[in-house]
Amino acid sequence: MRIPSPLRGLAAYLSDWRNLASHAAVGVLLVVIPLALPLPPAGRLGGFLAIVCLNLLRMRLDRARKARKEALEGAAP
Repeated sequence: MRIPSPLRGLAAYLSDWRNLASHAAVGVLLVVIPLALPLPPAGRLGGFLAIVCLNLLRMRLDRARKARKEALEGAAP
């Protein structure tokens, strides 16, 4: 049975240690910051979505960088 593409993408996203580290840091901040600066739920959700978007962008840039590097290494004699 073949796994649907969105699930493979989610698995790749969750298996990257940088994504896990950034989400852990944001999770801690979302617990600590309200003690000093109360944020509305929409602000918390916005911060979480911003982290997800930035991580997706970083993963795509990493993939493009690796593809470029492999193409250059393959073209070298």
